[in-house]
Amino acid sequence: DDSAFAESLWRAGLGESLGDLRVGRRRPVGLNENIRVYKYVPGDVFGKHIDGSNVCAAGRTEYTLLVYLTGSAEGLAGGETAFYESGGRELVRG
Repeated sequence: DDSAFAESLWRAGLGESLGDLRVGRRRPVGLNENIRVYKYVPGDVFGKHIDGSNVCAAGRTEYTLLVYLTGSAEGLAGGETAFYESGGRELVRG
């Protein structure tokens, strides 16, 4: 957990980039200080799961932000996420 890191990411441009995002009357106000960075090697999988909500300094978390750090020029490739409806049917993969 690193609230200073979360705040610096938000102020470095994420807050501005997400400024127009609305879900109903709600809007993002910051990042959860519980930031996780994952590195996968070929064949690694993060299985199907439901992200939980928790309470942090900015309030109760409701959404997950995924940022893929990929680029063929840097030798990075791959990565995708699938989203499922409550019944288990895949809605979108990208």
